[in-house]
Amino acid sequence: MVIYENIKGVLIMPVKKDNNSWETVRYEFDENDILQGSCSITSRCCDDQTFSVGGARPAELSIKLRIKAQEANTFSLYGSKIILWSKCSNIPDDPKASWLLRGEFWVTSVSRRKDIYTIKASDAIVWLDNGAYETAVGEQTKADFNKMYEMAGSVFAAASFICNETIGKFVNDIMALTDSGKIFFGTRDDILNEAPESNGYVLLPQGITGGYGCKTPRDLMSFLAQIAGGCIQMIPSTQYRSDDIGGDVAPVMYITPLGYTPTREITEYDRFFKSLWDAPIKIPYETIKEDGCEIADYDLHVQCTYIKTHDGTGWSCSSDLAPHAGNVVFDLSDNLFVTGRYYHNMKACSPFQVINPLYGHFAGITKRPFKLECCPLFKELSELPKLGQKIVIEEKPGVLKESVITKMVWKFRGGWEFGCAGSDSRVLSQAAKRSLASHAEEKCKAYANIISSDAKGGIEEAKRAASDAMTRANDAMDNGDIRVTWDQYNADIPNIYARLAALESK
Repeated sequence: MVIYENIKGVLIMPVKKDNNSWETVRYEFDENDILQGSCSITSRCCDDQTFSVGGARPAELSIKLRIKAQEANTFSLYGSKIILWSKCSNIPDDPKASWLLRGEFWVTSVSRRKDIYTIKASDAIVWLDNGAYETAVGEQTKADFNKMYEMAGSVFAAASFICNETIGKFVNDIMALTDSGKIFFGTRDDILNEAPESNGYVLLPQGITGGYGCKTPRDLMSFLAQIAGGCIQMIPSTQYRSDDIGGDVAPVMYITPLGYTPTREITEYDRFFKSLWDAPIKIPYETIKEDGCEIADYDLHVQCTYIKTHDGTGWSCSSDLAPHAGNVVFDLSDNLFVTGRYYHNMKACSPFQVINPLYGHFAGITKRPFKLECCPLFKELSELPKLGQKIVIEEKPGVLKESVITKMVWKFRGGWEFGCAGSDSRVLSQAAKRSLASHAEEKCKAYANIISSDAKGGIEEAKRAASDAMTRANDAMDNGDIRVTWDQYNADIPNIYARLAALESK
């Protein structure tokens, strides 16, 4: 079967005018302006080898583009937006083939040779990396002011509120400064555990962590993606409309679990979103490239979901190790939302409310490491593959293997690459895989602040005990009952100093 594929796009550049104002230049292009074999989109939710949750990685567009616009140069292209569409059919110039939105991307790297530009661009998730620190609060300057803690660290809130009212407003305000459009957020209550008794989510107080462990909107979204057992990704949706695109479809930022199956359908928009996931991606044998398919003979086994809360208590949901399989442990100890809920309401917000559903979800889906190169035909928007989507591969005629997608690469007129991570799980036994969005230095600082806070409290308690002992001795001196109290004082002091020494050595 022959597949005919076409592509078109628009480059939106902010250009400064002579009167010190700015205007937007739109430059349209098609496949004739693209160097052959140079256009691809790569999406990942975790490392190629390590199966993990909590991924918040931008999809990356790579393209070599001939640009003849007079306003274009390497500097004007930085931060510019590229909107891309493609269509494919098994009929040349098929009038029924629809243009499918492939995404919005912002240029992060560019080089030039004459009028040929080599461009790297990332989708809207890249905007989540904007720093959450502000230098001025009212009339006072505070270099350590953490905007994320101000917005998400004080009261319980639903995930939808955190995404739209906290992260959304913060990121979109930054994007508005450069006329970069806005991000639309889509959250669904069948993704995150938000039963009425769960109270929503709140960060562990900044006074305990010192503000470390959460500096950017990406950190917050990664915490929520961990809880959902999935990743963050941009998915075209009919729920919103982008003025830049000029149609009834816009990319929306979703939290999606790996192996996701929607369970709720209420509105028209929900029905469209559900249609994106209803069926797994199916790869027939005849579409697989020669020597382009490798599938593991074992499934990944989520052996344990675990978290250590701020008070040092360990919580886990686990089973025995599976022999000859890839055993995976999800450690959520750096997730400030889970331990924050527990800190604020220890009676109603047990960490088991998060780690038990997470364990149960992965027990019900097939997670088989694989690598695949193929040329399937996707004609409709609902057919385009997504990260975390279930996939059925016809490895040999009549032999089907199931898994989930953690990596996908689309190459213009070059087909698709799919994969599921986890190849290192047999060797490493997945000792304790943490979120890729967490930073070791930040976690160490946060943990040090927690320990320091605990130690400070213990030292103050010991000092109070010493002060009480001295007060009792003075009272005894005044009242004449010196010997009895003096003996008690001598008995207390060594223990008090021993406690102080032990606490101060932490």
